[in-house]
Amino acid sequence: MKLSFPFTIPPLAIILFCFGANAETLTMSSASGAPGEIVTLTVALGENIGVAGASFTLDYDPSMLEIYDSNDPADLLPTSGVRSDFFPLFSTQGMPSDTAVSGDGVTYNKALVVNPEGTMIAAARATNGTEATTTLFEIDFRIKNGAIDGTHSVAIIPTRLYNESAGYDPVNGTEIPMLIGVDEPTSGVYEYNERNVTSNISGQIVVVGDSDSDDIPDGWERLYAPDGNDLTVFSGTGDYDNDGYSDYQEYLNDLNGETDLSGNLYNPASPNTPGGTGYVMPNSEKIKALSAIYHILLGE
Repeated sequence: MKLSFPFTIPPLAIILFCFGANAETLTMSSASGAPGEIVTLTVALGENIGVAGASFTLDYDPSMLEIYDSNDPADLLPTSGVRSDFFPLFSTQGMPSDTAVSGDGVTYNKALVVNPEGTMIAAARATNGTEATTTLFEIDFRIKNGAIDGTHSVAIIPTRLYNESAGYDPVNGTEIPMLIGVDEPTSGVYEYNERNVTSNISGQIVVVGDSDSDDIPDGWERLYAPDGNDLTVFSGTGDYDNDGYSDYQEYLNDLNGETDLSGNLYNPASPNTPGGTGYVMPNSEKIKALSAIYHILLGE
């Protein structure tokens, strides 16, 4: 089940009314990881034609994913897993450090605002961001323990506001612009215009399960396990085929696209040629080596 949470957006992010519209694209990256891991998705502009405000809702399955929060009291943001260099502190925008914006009975003293659930994001700057800068936000997600293997969507959707006193529909809500830009005045007054945004914006997080917590994904273990499903065959420290590469090392080598010195793919159930990345001579080979050396030295 996916959840969306209503959130009151600071006035700077809405920036008055929208008098016109210009095209802009918004994209989100993808990532992969195992349960318990933290992965980062990036929200970026396809091309920055002039953006000064952003506001959107993150739509994802909270039973599988959550915005990472370090709970560090020194963090400048309610949720440390949401960062933005595009929307810097007011003090670095050429405004006094004590600058604050008030609206709907709430005072905002920073450019980036995240609701307590970490699902609604709004940010603003006094002028358009530089054209060379296209990354708006970096968002850290923690893959929850017990998350199901597979692909989980993280979508960016418009935020809906329900505050009737501010002119929004209290029943169905009112969609607000996702991006706003500041345009040069045509009649002595700056215009604050909506930027049209590409629809169906989403990234994805591919969950690679590790139910036995040995740092080797379940899917990879099942691929090579003799019976196809026994997760106890391989382990993070074991060497099932006794070839000098731990099972975990063979996983890493395979993940990195490496082959052994004979050009073979790494397979934890079948010995690989010695001497590759992470190779450690197994005890059985050490004993053979010692026997051979003593045989030479003692003339046996």
